[in-house]
Amino acid sequence: MSDRIINIWDQLSAAANAGLIAVAVSREYTVGLFGRTSLYGYRVWRIPRDSNDQLFSKTSENGKNWRVRQSACEERAKQFASQRYGIKEWKRNARLDWVPAEIQKRWPIRRAK
Repeated sequence: MSDRIINIWDQLSAAANAGLIAVAVSREYTVGLFGRTSLYGYRVWRIPRDSNDQLFSKTSENGKNWRVRQSACEERAKQFASQRYGIKEWKRNARLDWVPAEIQKRWPIRRAK
């Protein structure tokens, strides 16, 4: 199964299907003038355990955004998710999203070869 885990959606879906709290802190980007991409902020989002509907999960009211200095908002987003969902240890996946350490250990996103 882990060789099919290629992005954060796959990773959190596997965790939710296993009954774990599937939550992540991910970067949000915006595309500006001339197609330039820049970091917009960080988003805390989760996939409900009882839903495999991607659209519902990504647009649910669970998302919270931070748009301040990069390092400050990254830590605030992780702190919010830790308090709200009881996450004690975070680990970065290969896509630079923060996920609970257990999820990254069981369903790792591997770096491209």
